[in-house]
Amino acid sequence: MSWTVPDDETLPDVKDLKAAIKEAYEAKILMFGASSDQGYNDSKKPLPATSPGVICIGAAKWSGHCEEAAGEHPDFLLPGRTKSMKFRGHQGSAAEETLKGMSGSSTATALGAGLTALILYCVEISELKQTQEGCREKLQDFGSIKKVLLAMTQGGAKKYINVKHIFHGDLGKSADDGEIRKEFENAVWLIIK
Repeated sequence: MSWTVPDDETLPDVKDLKAAIKEAYEAKILMFGASSDQGYNDSKKPLPATSPGVICIGAAKWSGHCEEAAGEHPDFLLPGRTKSMKFRGHQGSAAEETLKGMSGSSTATALGAGLTALILYCVEISELKQTQEGCREKLQDFGSIKKVLLAMTQGGAKKYINVKHIFHGDLGKSADDGEIRKEFENAVWLIIK
């Protein structure tokens, strides 16, 4: 969820939003919410990102440190700036595609959800699914996937998820299918260990 609203139950629909988030959490639906890009001056916690069961993602600078605008609430940080991203615009025609630099916690949240989907898919197609009973299903749990993402920060206080140490440039460059499979299995094991 790349939008935020203040955690203020006097606002319309906030109670319903909280109830929907609780229901999704109880159904083991993994949820990601963007940190408010209002910075440290934002006095109210942003919903849905700070709701129980939602992983709050904030934008990181190129250094891996938190963008000031992401404030103090993110559980994890991912790149919040892209050089360019294709998107369909409404300028001229509905089908017009443009390249535009994107930034902020919304961009980082999309990366976090995509990374988690990739992790779940890698486990799904790996041999770990057969050898580790219920491994994929366990990762569908909020606490379990949060531990996996925390491990990917390499213990850094910055909360920055550094995927380069797992999905490095040499992964899969071997000409031998067996060797590629072994590298893949090792990468998956590094992720979920």
